[in-house]
Amino acid sequence: MLGARAISSAYAADPPDLAATPQLVHGERSEIHATLVQRIRSQRDWLTLWNAMGVRATRTEPAPAVDFSRDQLIAFFAGDQRSGGVEVTVQGIATAADRLILAVRLSLPGSGCIVTSALSQPYQIVRIDRSLSERPMEFHYEIEKRDCSAGRSSAAPTS
Repeated sequence: MLGARAISSAYAADPPDLAATPQLVHGERSEIHATLVQRIRSQRDWLTLWNAMGVRATRTEPAPAVDFSRDQLIAFFAGDQRSGGVEVTVQGIATAADRLILAVRLSLPGSGCIVTSALSQPYQIVRIDRSLSERPMEFHYEIEKRDCSAGRSSAAPTS
């Protein structure tokens, strides 16, 4: 686990260009009940996280293959949510001279959305270049509440 500094999406200068981020895996259920951001740099750490997610209890597939000589992973867990329909999405990653800038969106169901009434633990795990592994990460979070009755959504940056 690492310390992450959450900041608003209002940039001091022009916003950086965000590159699309290759998703490795995502879902609505895991055994990670707390909000967590974790950087994974080794096969051992990846298998430990995969097993902690409880994936083996619900599916039989092995952890997706990762070449850690070339890549690293960043895992985002939104913790326990009161219903289904919640998604965490890495919108993109930008590199600055001294850091990585990650834009992350938490999408919540709003008015008119049909969702399960069971707890969920949404997550997304993305793959990035290993050469970026030592740069500190800076996060720009956005919370979106979908209005399913009108097909609209509204997003508000948070800090």
